[in-house]
Amino acid sequence: MMRRLLVMLCVILGRPALAAAEPSAGGLAHAIDRLATTGRVLYVAAHPDDENTRLLAYLANVRHLDVGYLSMTRGGGGQNLIGGEQGILLDVIRTEELLAARRLDGARQFFTRMRDFGYSKRADEAVAEWGHDEALADVVWVIRTFQPDVIITRFSERPPNHGHHTASAVLAREAFAAAADPKRFPEQLKGNVAPWQADRLLWNTGNFGGAPPPQGAVDLEVGVYDPRLGLSMGELAARSRSQHKSQGFGVPEDRGSVVEHFVVLEGHHPSPAPGGPTDPFGGIELTWKRYAAAAGYARAIAEAQHALDRDHPERALPALVRARAELDRLPEDPRIRDTRRALDQTIADAAGFYARAASARPVAAPGTTVDITVELVARSPCRCPRRRRRRWRTGSRSRRRRGITWSPIPR
Repeated sequence: MMRRLLVMLCVILGRPALAAAEPSAGGLAHAIDRLATTGRVLYVAAHPDDENTRLLAYLANVRHLDVGYLSMTRGGGGQNLIGGEQGILLDVIRTEELLAARRLDGARQFFTRMRDFGYSKRADEAVAEWGHDEALADVVWVIRTFQPDVIITRFSERPPNHGHHTASAVLAREAFAAAADPKRFPEQLKGNVAPWQADRLLWNTGNFGGAPPPQGAVDLEVGVYDPRLGLSMGELAARSRSQHKSQGFGVPEDRGSVVEHFVVLEGHHPSPAPGGPTDPFGGIELTWKRYAAAAGYARAIAEAQHALDRDHPERALPALVRARAELDRLPEDPRIRDTRRALDQTIADAAGFYARAASARPVAAPGTTVDITVELVARSPCRCPRRRRRRWRTGSRSRRRRGITWSPIPR
């Protein structure tokens, strides 16, 4: 078991990845809980800072769903309160602000190729500027590759509103149907990409201007306190939203009850819950029961949840490794692929592994040989490689070992 774990960790840490904060005990518990669910939600709006961070934080950290925010633009047509960058350079700044927000609230970030050209009065004006088919194709592509069970729009299709806002709602509704139609954008249907029909399209109504929720709206309490993080979702969401510094969108932290409202636009209506409020996600299978052959994986993850110890996270490793083996038996699809990646990262985090690659040469031309020192530190009580040296030829997949030093970590 330990040899298999060692090999797996070396493979995991050999993959390129975005830098991420090392998880706390609470963060690791959330990561394992997310591995126990399969539900996915895609939130759609127009710009950076349009997303409802309270809802994203709740779905990712309380419901443990895989939730993503699709921003139609990168926000380069907005204002910049922290510098003189405009246009493409502001696109870069606001993109980084979105990514910083997602690292806090636990959601993913998606984009289309559409340009933020400033304020637009009408949806048809925005869509004409973007190109209807190109914009729709981008939204369809995200739906087909992410495969959300529920799609949520931030804005309604009713004017008056910013044309980009209204257009994002129109395109989300059109993409809800188009993504399931193999005749629409057939060039996308290659490899593991297939048509996808989401179960439900919701409008997350906002009380803009103090307007009451529409008649028949479904309510959802999202102001939940999370003892693992020591924060309510309102507090976490405020920290996430305050990353939009170029727009001056810092907000105070909310504590206590926060209710979001939803209107069902397309798909199956949630059935009333017996003895309780209607859940906007009710009636949708959000667990691994959607896979007939996933019972072994679900049992292993349940064992990992039970075995996880705040002070000894490595106690969950045997169950996590069994879950990895069970996952490999399931047919490949986007959920399995992304769960495998998340599970691999969770295994590395539970093992307390630290990895760093460094080179004395900051610049190298393709075809040259560069010495890179890779440091692996196992901070949990397991016997793993501590440091190895490799020579990498840039511009090529080939790699040549220069030497390996095995240094077991004492228990």
